[in-house]
Amino acid sequence: MTRSTILVLAAAVVAAASPSSAAHDPCTCDYAPPGGAVTMAGTLAALQSAINSAAGPTTILVSSGIYDLRTSPYAWQGIGIQVGNHDVTIRSATGNPEDVIFDGGGMSGGVAKAFMISDYTTGRDSLRNITIADVTIRNASNHLISVQGEFHARNLMLHNLHLVNAGQQLVKVNPASSSNPTPVTNGTIACCIVEYETYLVGGWYTQGIDIHGGDHWTIRGNTIRNIRADPSAGIIGGPAILVWSNSVGTVVERNRVIDCDRGIMFGDWSHNGFPYLDHTGGIIRGNTVKGYAGANPEGTAGSYESIALANAVEVVVGNNTMYAPGFTNRGIDLVGPATQANVILDNLTDKEITIRAGASGAANTFDGNIVHAGASNYVNAAGGDFHLAPGSAAIDFGVPYAEACADVDCEVVADGEPDAGADEVAGAPHPGGPCEGDATAVYDAPRTFRATAAPNPADASAAIVFTLPSAAEVTVEIHDLSGRLVRTVLAGVRVDAGRQRAIWDGKDGRGRPAASGVYLYRVRAGSRADGGKIVLLRR
Repeated sequence: MTRSTILVLAAAVVAAASPSSAAHDPCTCDYAPPGGAVTMAGTLAALQSAINSAAGPTTILVSSGIYDLRTSPYAWQGIGIQVGNHDVTIRSATGNPEDVIFDGGGMSGGVAKAFMISDYTTGRDSLRNITIADVTIRNASNHLISVQGEFHARNLMLHNLHLVNAGQQLVKVNPASSSNPTPVTNGTIACCIVEYETYLVGGWYTQGIDIHGGDHWTIRGNTIRNIRADPSAGIIGGPAILVWSNSVGTVVERNRVIDCDRGIMFGDWSHNGFPYLDHTGGIIRGNTVKGYAGANPEGTAGSYESIALANAVEVVVGNNTMYAPGFTNRGIDLVGPATQANVILDNLTDKEITIRAGASGAANTFDGNIVHAGASNYVNAAGGDFHLAPGSAAIDFGVPYAEACADVDCEVVADGEPDAGADEVAGAPHPGGPCEGDATAVYDAPRTFRATAAPNPADASAAIVFTLPSAAEVTVEIHDLSGRLVRTVLAGVRVDAGRQRAIWDGKDGRGRPAASGVYLYRVRAGSRADGGKIVLLRR
């Protein structure tokens, strides 16, 4: 296993590849409603009756309007709508989620669970092939959608929903037991907006999507905003997406996470020592995570980690863009001694890749990542446009890997030179169909030490690119032709095996622009050294 790092004024960090992906088209928000009977519902009583009485595949089209869930048949139990049948689709008649609004009455004092997927009558294995689509659900005191894990629900689809404001998690898949979670299989959350209008007023205990015991779920194409604790809570909120408690094979792709306390997490450190791994396999790819600046509820500034793996194994984290201008120093965070055999590839972050609490860099694989990448890499970071700017260090810096899929514009690598981050500048349209890949032999550590410079000639700055067959203390220097030291780019920095990059900004040691001319770059790694000439040609 290998690891490296790339710093924008100093040097580089790496990544790699791994298993498992779901068979679906990541670039469409269309879905095929199931066949069978179709019925209309214009009241909460009619909707609940249609769910309970469905026999075989049934689509229930809900008439436009605002529905007060405090008046539903199960409101006395704290439930707005209970879905306790199989082969049922609930959607708005128009297909527009803003035309049908289910309102729970408030984050405090409203129904506890706006929609609850459970079956206390028939029991385990009765819940399958359930779709909720094209509606708005808002203002519940606990969850907007709650799935009771003990019933082993499977084949669930949450599609084109607008989920707004809940007193706890907005989407919650509950375990039957924290020590032995029952799997909830083949769920999809796609093309939804999941958000607080501001933050969780009066509390901190929230996540946007919280899945225990997930078995091959797909979370794709969603916008998740403002999953944040109340500023007065004294503790930050949970992640925008959290998948844990013995979950397997989750695919999280092409989501936009905006101004949340925390980003995307597989596993949680609080489960350290539990009798299972928190997450096994799966992919986190092509997501954009934008943190906020300013004070957070813990009194420091900004969002916390953008992506984290804790007690998680064999996960691919690839081609994600992370920009958090506040306090956090954790772009990607690997936590705990059980966090092993993960591959971290082609990610672009303005923070660091951190390895802590017993996790080991040697037990995971890294390549093609760029850390400490500032706003200049993007078209308009402040405005939320994270397309790569011309001249970004991320262009062509990535490494190919089997699980790579579509970028933010549903484009794929066309020139054999993948970019780091979620935008492929010279991409071609995604051809449609699933993205699947075999993670074998995706990345090979280099066997020789060598250094090059690019571009050469350079008009302003240049990258000194070097490969290491093993970890070493690395120094990168720029000299003039007389041998005089012009600039030290890296000074004895510990760098692990892999392809690395250090950026010379075209300046001397005092920060003054170096004159046009021929310079020497020298890279020393332990007892090995390499270098060459680079031409600086000012325009």
